[in-house]
Amino acid sequence: MTARTDPQPRQPSLEQPLFLDAGDTALIVEFGRDIDRQASALVLALAQRVREAGIAGVVETVPTFRSLMVHYDPVRLSAEALKAQLAPMLKG
Repeated sequence: MTARTDPQPRQPSLEQPLFLDAGDTALIVEFGRDIDRQASALVLALAQRVREAGIAGVVETVPTFRSLMVHYDPVRLSAEALKAQLAPMLKG
């Protein structure tokens, strides 16, 4: 019998943030594993874009040094639909 090795999960980066589900009412956009000013600036810029977009169903955003948690109402907005709306905002 051989041991099964799963591929390494993709690591978040400033160029390719990672979407992480946080229960059924929040989504995390993670910009890296380290705390740095560039990641923090990207988080704050995304938080502002989300606020300005006024996405129906988004309840609150919670920025940290390296990620943004977006709380949403799953009755009004699915996680997949939220990811689809956030993805273009990551490009600036």
